[in-house]
Amino acid sequence: DLLLQRLNKGFANPLVSSWFSPDVQSLNECSIIGHAESNPSNVTHRPDRVILSDNAITVVDYKFARPVTDHHQQVQGYMELLHKMYPNLQVNGYLWYVYSNTITPIQPK
Repeated sequence: DLLLQRLNKGFANPLVSSWFSPDVQSLNECSIIGHAESNPSNVTHRPDRVILSDNAITVVDYKFARPVTDHHQQVQGYMELLHKMYPNLQVNGYLWYVYSNTITPIQPK
């Protein structure tokens, strides 16, 4: 019940609700094979959600833990890979800490 309450509170945020709108094209847990500067080996990366639009891509990673620097680096790696795949599109990244309902925009490297 507590988790459901926290999720509902998060979905009340217009930014979060836009990520889950039925009007957006999104991919959940999609695999990206490649390497980023932050991780030079070819591995499979799996961002929680990737939202595609005509002029931008947004990557969102959900966390159910306390914020740590590694989370930022993880999303930056996803952003770098997506930028390599779609060099003409703006790539945005966010961390959503569900328990604290904190949304952290991530800057590209």
